[in-house]
Parts: sequence; C-alpha cells; structure tokens
Amino acid sequence: MAKQVVFVVHGMGDFKDGWGAVYSKLLKELYERYEIAQFLPFEQQFEVKPLLYNDRFDKMRADWKAAADAVLGKLKPLGERGAQALATATQWAQSAGKNDFLRTHVLDVLFYRFIPQLAEAVRTSIRRQILEGMKGAETWSMIAHSLGTSVAHDSLVWMFDPASGESLPPEKFRLQALAMLANVSRVLESSENGASWDVYRSVVQPNVKLTKGVCNRFLNVRHTWDPVPLPKQFKPQPNWPDAATREVKESFQDIQIDDIEALGDPAIVHDLGHYLRNPAVHIPLFRSLIPLSAVISQDEEDQAIREHRKKTPLAQAKKKIEELKKFRLSDEEEDWNKILWMFHRFFS
Repeated sequence: MAKQVVFVVHGMGDFKDGWGAVYSKLLKELYERYEIAQFLPFEQQFEVKPLLYNDRFDKMRADWKAAADAVLGKLKPLGERGAQALATATQWAQSAGKNDFLRTHVLDVLFYRFIPQLAEAVRTSIRRQILEGMKGAETWSMIAHSLGTSVAHDSLVWMFDPASGESLPPEKFRLQALAMLANVSRVLESSENGASWDVYRSVVQPNVKLTKGVCNRFLNVRHTWDPVPLPKQFKPQPNWPDAATREVKESFQDIQIDDIEALGDPAIVHDLGHYLRNPAVHIPLFRSLIPLSAVISQDEEDQAIREHRKKTPLAQAKKKIEELKKFRLSDEEEDWNKILWMFHRFFS
C-alpha cells in the first residue's frame, strides 16, 4: 500500500545517521493518542524519513578547529554586519575545542549562510534524498526545524522554481503539508540570489494555483519564548499567501505556543521534541497530513491541551520566562553580530 512519506529535516547541531528514529517514534506515539489511529493506523498511513545534511559541515568544522583564519577566507561576508559577525566568531574559535555549542550550532549557521559552495552542497544532498525517498509514495510532506527550515526552503526553491535548471512541476510533485517549526528561513534567506529566494516571494508557499505553490498546507510554528526564530521573524502579511488561497481553510496556519514543559534548561523551548509534543502543534500537523473532516475531534483536542498543560508548571515557568526575555532581539533584527551573541548566550 502506498503511504505518505513524511520527511523530517533537523536543525543546527551534531546529527548522525539514525538521528531521526526518536522523532519517528514520537510522531507515532502522539498519533496513537487519538481515535483516528484505530481506523487509519500510523504504519499504514505514514513512513517517516529523516534527512541528514550535518555531514556536509563536518570537514568544515574540523578545518575551523585547526585554523579559524583559513576558514574565514572561505566565507563571504555580506557588508559590515556580516564582517562583524565573522570577526566575533573568529574570537570564539579559540574555545571551539571546549565548547560543543560553538562548533555545532553557531558554526553551522555561519557556514550555511556565508559559504555558498557549502550551502549548495547541502541543497544538492537534500534534493537527492527527497527524490530518492519519495519514490513509490502516494504523496509527501515535510517537517523542518530551526536551521532545517532554511535548508528546506532553499532546497524546495531549487527543486521547484521555474528558473532552476532541473525544476519539477509543482502540480505533479507538490507536498501535502510543509511544517516549519522555529522558522529561521527569513533571517538566513539568500536574498542576494534574487527574488526567487525571498521567502515571501518564492514558490515555497501554499497556493490554489497548482503551478505556483509547492504545498497544499503550510504551518508556521513558533514558541513565544524561543529567541532563535525571532530575528527577522517569518511573519507574512495578509497578502501571503494570496487572498484566494487564504480562503481555503487551514491552507496557511500561523501557530504560536508558549507552554514550557521543564525548567532546568532554558534551551528546551527550542527543542524539536518540545515543539512536537505540544497538542497545539501536532494536532494541526496531523490534520494537515490527513485532510479529512474530523480527523481529530474538538473534544479530543480540548482534552489533549488540558492534559498537556497539567505537565507545565506555570508558576515556575513565569520565572523561566523572565530569564528567557534576556535573549530576545527585535523581530526585524538583522545585525549578525547581535544574533550570534544571542545564540552564544542562549545555548551556552
């Protein structure tokens, strides 16, 4: 039986083969909480396929650790702000061997944004994995997180934009659903490559015109206290997608959550699992993957949200929120020096 392939794209960090098993299991466990699983079992409906691009960063990280200045020569600073950010990262390079966060988070973002050859290699790898993974599938969807939202956006532009040399026709290969969790595609957009890479003008959108948009449903999800997707936040105006598409129920969902599960580590608010476990995220996700009426009833949704909030210690979370406020930048921030300093303080 043909299934829907659900690709999952990881964010910044040190990911290896097999990284996605825990999230495949989590999605199955979450789905099976609802009555729909009795009639449409998870295994019969979905095949979760994690995509890996972290391996493209490994050699560059090793080079950085050995000689930061040599790596800097490969980077392409964009104006004064980009140069300042790279200078800051160079100062941090001396501690790269001691600080895994610097090596696996800050550098990944810098490498993808400022090294065109590496970004192209990442997109090539993701495109190849998608084309191979969707063979025989009835349809396909994608869940992207953090840095993976930019990787997903750019890869889909490359795959579907008419200006691309090997573009696919979106009316034949469009996604059922695209979920962008902690969406950083705007702050990392390669706008210098032209309008087709602008996140508000690219083909990566839902659209009733099948030849234009690449997906039927688009979910943009952010956590109020997650500082990572805040700089140059993805916040489209009412004309994105266009009026005709917005009239289609749930074609575009802009979801904001604020529950905090645990209080030990502030960075939990950026964790992929933390996003997915929230019913305000995974219920719209499942409804988008299976676009049938009453896939999950309102009563089930209300109960799931109540149960989830029982596990979130609100009073203590308010104290944690005050701590998280220290990391917040303007939602139009584009100063890479400030952005990197926020990453550094937040994750370390």
